[in-house]
Amino acid sequence: MRYRLPVMVEDLSKDKWFNWGAPPPGTETAGPAVVYNKFGQGQAVYIGAPIFRAIHAPTGWGITDRPFWIREWIPGLMQQLVPNPIAELTPVPFTEYVHGTFFYEKSKRFILVQILNAVELATKGKYHGSSAVELWLNSARLKLTGAQTVWPQKQTLEIQNRAGRTRILIPSVDRYLALYLRLA
Repeated sequence: MRYRLPVMVEDLSKDKWFNWGAPPPGTETAGPAVVYNKFGQGQAVYIGAPIFRAIHAPTGWGITDRPFWIREWIPGLMQQLVPNPIAELTPVPFTEYVHGTFFYEKSKRFILVQILNAVELATKGKYHGSSAVELWLNSARLKLTGAQTVWPQKQTLEIQNRAGRTRILIPSVDRYLALYLRLA
């Protein structure tokens, strides 16, 4: 999928210009707008626009809302590309400021999950409290026998199995939390 000119920059010497309306008739194209590729078992999507920066940028169209469609589109795209992921982290309520990483421990008997609540980055250092987080795991690929937070304090977490998925609710993540998932 390539940009159809006029591309998103002004180049008067070549009669190319930027316009929010429909492009003029013609077949001339510019660089890639969207590229989708498969590499082995992986997939990659390139989007030739600063969509993550656009989440926080004013539209400039006299509209007070920012383009929140991006917040729904990216998770929807990921669900289409990977409909049954091995592991998924979902903040409750949703925020893009809660991040997680999953690592196998050397013995492969545990998975270390680290969760960072970075909301202070958006609020310029003002802390706004904790966020609940749900971990969803593919039960067919990861069989768990236990889940326990190890930082900032130890706490055993309940494991629930629902329709081929395992759910672990973490009721509160202040700034950082680490937990171990014990594999069967």
